[in-house]
Amino acid sequence: MADFLVAAEGELKKVNWSSRKEIAVSTIVVIIVVIAMAVLLGATDLVFSMVFRRLVG
Repeated sequence: MADFLVAAEGELKKVNWSSRKEIAVSTIVVIIVVIAMAVLLGATDLVFSMVFRRLVG
């Protein structure tokens, strides 16, 4: 078990970690895309609901 932990620590030192700025920018991009998709899906749902109400009702 100790050998595994030593090996894991060695591998983690080799990782090229992203900078704080890169992580912040990526997070903002993800939030914007999620909001845009939510608005798009909500608008699509609203349009389809209105169309089906007119067809059925």
